[in-house]
Amino acid sequence: MKRFILPSILLLFIFLCFGCKSNSQESAHGKMDDSISEPVDKLDVNELKRYKHQLQLLFDTGLITKNFNGGILVAKGGNILYEKYLGFTNPNIKKDSINKNTSFHLASTSKPFTGVTVLKLAEKGLLRLDDDLTRFFPSFPYPGVTVKQLLSHRSGLPNYLYFMDGKSNWPKGKLVSNKDVLQYLIDYQPAVNFKPNKRFSYNNTNYVLLALIVEK
Repeated sequence: MKRFILPSILLLFIFLCFGCKSNSQESAHGKMDDSISEPVDKLDVNELKRYKHQLQLLFDTGLITKNFNGGILVAKGGNILYEKYLGFTNPNIKKDSINKNTSFHLASTSKPFTGVTVLKLAEKGLLRLDDDLTRFFPSFPYPGVTVKQLLSHRSGLPNYLYFMDGKSNWPKGKLVSNKDVLQYLIDYQPAVNFKPNKRFSYNNTNYVLLALIVEK
């Protein structure tokens, strides 16, 4: 399977806490409403100035001057403390400037967000870390795999980047969705790498399944 990565582009998201909220809504046409709700935790003027000053020292002198190409957003309690966009979507051509609406290939940067979301669901009692995956996917053909094992990369499941790469069962060059990965596991049952919870092995399949659990 081919992975497409924008060359030399770095996207950095820093959340000082998980209190950032907005009422942005996606329309039927896929465009975002830029309206922002009031900050959850209002900071006083001196505190805002202190944060902004420290962030400017960190980024403007330590990163921005070193050929940074990407976007930075730092927020706390709904208050945007630092936001800057520099460079181009293709640094070699230098035609389209990066802005707040630029799309990036996040790759594994999405894993911490997925992991935190799953833990928040567990915190609310909507799932348990020791839940077997058959609770969410009744046809899942690998017994004994739990949510916790997906989070910690101890499931032993095969990595879809390899078992769906150029195989006859999957058309070469066709993009794969999370649901495609699950259905492939159900239909073809590729061999596991090891029994659940025997050892650690970093594996993208784990977080594909976690994302599907979040959807459910």
